Amino acid sequence: MNNSPSTMYYYTHQIAKIVGTSNSSILRWAEVLSGAGYQFERETESGQYRFKEQDIDVLVRFKTYREQERHSLPVCGAKVIEDLKNMLVPLDEAVTTEASTAVSSSLLDDLVREKVREELEPLLIHLQNIQSNMSGVEELRAQLKALPQPPSHDEIRRIAREEEKLRTRITFDVKARLREKAIKIWNEKPDSERMIKVGFFKKIENESMKSDFIRNFIGEHFQQEFDKEYEELRNSVTGSNKAL
Repeated sequence: MNNSPSTMYYYTHQIAKIVGTSNSSILRWAEVLSGAGYQFERETESGQYRFKEQDIDVLVRFKTYREQERHSLPVCGAKVIEDLKNMLVPLDEAVTTEASTAVSSSLLDDLVREKVREELEPLLIHLQNIQSNMSGVEELRAQLKALPQPPSHDEIRRIAREEEKLRTRITFDVKARLREKAIKIWNEKPDSERMIKVGFFKKIENESMKSDFIRNFIGEHFQQEFDKEYEELRNSVTGSNKAL
């Protein structure tokens, strides 16, 4: 395992042990995923793969499609890439960019409809208040003319895209923060819970159990942390708009 100040790397034999398969399978799966568009890092001189933490989830997902659902290698690769595109926060920066710009038409249409309702609801409420309190037709017409125009379809689509980018960014930040917290909690556990014996005297950290602990911790706390940060951002934006 090779660690830099900001990134933890694993080599093929280490990632094979974590995922629970052979070195040759990891190499084959990595080649298939690379051909499907996923980007793994390689050593500059040797060309040897060096896997990051987020690659673990990708390879575990590939293994599930291969061993449990018994798909062919190309189909497994395609399904994993499709899963990454549909996630709010992709695991790799390159996939993040691709997924952010490849929002499906149905999702975008849903966001557009949601934004239309949000933008028009205050206008409809205001119109109802005018109608219930109007003193004459001319007064109603004057107040209707004073109402702001609803946003254009292009503006609504722009807002929807910005909303999706915001959700993607929040998801990435929340998962990164939860991963750091999970690693800290893991490191504070006693050796008897973290380490496994190798031979008679040597002990090493149980990477497979560590990976499961981190993944479960993120899954357990993600939605709550996401909703909290999303609400805080929305409130801060709303407050700034009111101040203006």
